Amino acid sequence: MAGDQLPQVHYKGLGYFEYASALSATAVSPTVASLSVQTGSTGGGQALDIVGTNFPFLAGSNATQSLSVTVGGTAAKVTAYENQKISIVTPPKGSSATTCDLVVSVQGKTATIQYSYASTSAPIITAIDITSASPALKTTVTLTGTNFDTDKAQLTADLINSDPNKESYPVSIFSCTSTSIVLVMSGGKQGTYSLMVYKKGYGSYAYNVNSNTSPIQFEYKFVMTSISPLKGSTEGGTVLTIGGINFATKTNQMQVFLGPQNVICDVLTTTATELTCRTRKASYDAKVTVTLTQRLQDVATCSDSNSANACGFLYDTASTPVINAFPAVTNIKNDETITLNGTGLTAASGSPVLRLSSSSVNLDKDSATASDTQLTFKMPSLG
Repeated sequence: MAGDQLPQVHYKGLGYFEYASALSATAVSPTVASLSVQTGSTGGGQALDIVGTNFPFLAGSNATQSLSVTVGGTAAKVTAYENQKISIVTPPKGSSATTCDLVVSVQGKTATIQYSYASTSAPIITAIDITSASPALKTTVTLTGTNFDTDKAQLTADLINSDPNKESYPVSIFSCTSTSIVLVMSGGKQGTYSLMVYKKGYGSYAYNVNSNTSPIQFEYKFVMTSISPLKGSTEGGTVLTIGGINFATKTNQMQVFLGPQNVICDVLTTTATELTCRTRKASYDAKVTVTLTQRLQDVATCSDSNSANACGFLYDTASTPVINAFPAVTNIKNDETITLNGTGLTAASGSPVLRLSSSSVNLDKDSATASDTQLTFKMPSLG
């Protein structure tokens, strides 16, 4: 192995020999004989093997800390190594010349070989149609650019987490032409990832998106940004409007829970940016946290535009209308005038809704009058 070395001599049954202090270590340098691939993408990402001698023997050896490989002065990713081979992934081309030095360094000793970045007709990604998606749903993303491969079997793509201890995700190639690639994102944990596209035997596609040559940053995010109203009846029935980012557009894929008892708020409508739900009766008389999930897999991040609210909803006794008198009739007819007496009858926002057993109908707002203590309306047709 490269470095300043003294051979270790072991005597059976006794142990290692001691060296006299006057002895000097022998300087051993690495050698590089060849590369498995001599040319690759200016975007980096080319996997190759460096063949030579005096490389570290195995992972875990003391030399591991001082093994490095650079290409054109930029650090490459070392993926594996043994005494006569190092496997790397090339970095993107920096400011170096097209043909540049690939340098192997082991314990301060170096060896150099030439490597070339391909510059002719290099595939370049110049645009992406969306840069964020739901972490729980499949999403189609389109890349556009020049000199793309038209055989999708030659391509792979990944979302790479900058933290090696966190998950990265493969991306499916749905279709490709010389100027576009359609990807299918299958979802993942919330966070920001580098979107990488690779060609077999070539490496990563290069980027030039709005003059930015770094890999595209793609984000899985699911966010609540607003809740209205902020309080309602403890008996339920309050219709909440929740604003946000990357909501599912099918009601059966969204769930809303209120407070530590996970009281359900029944989802009524949903778009990519807004959801409505009706609260159920709860035993709370306090502000509780609103939890929004997609397919019960991922919880929305709170980024409430009303920072004081922090994605909360107040079950409020003072906001709960109370009916304490109802006409004693046994056969109410359509269009018959009904008067209810109570307190807080104007506290609820919007038009009143009459609920009988499992059915509900909107009351005609033109035929209904209300004060804080009395609500009068004409009985609507129940079909």
